[in-house]
Amino acid sequence: MSENKQEVHPDTITDVEAVIDTEEELIKECEEMWKDMEDCQNKLSLIGTETLTNADAQLSLLIMQMKCLTAELGQWKKRKPESKTLSNSPK
Repeated sequence: MSENKQEVHPDTITDVEAVIDTEEELIKECEEMWKDMEDCQNKLSLIGTETLTNADAQLSLLIMQMKCLTAELGQWKKRKPESKTLSNSPK
């Protein structure tokens, strides 16, 4: 019986190791980002549970109203009026 041995070039092994290292590094970075996102989400959840004073609540509502009205104004400005021609229609 003859054995079929293939030689592996050392650069190929190094390339594979580099790919594996890069992949592991990316996974680690993703896990760190995920943890940061979870921390931010937890902080946002805590912020939402704070009680507002009456004045703060009124101010918050006024600010939200202003933002809504500003957005609506922007939509109206973007809207093109329908052109209606005035015609002399019989009475």
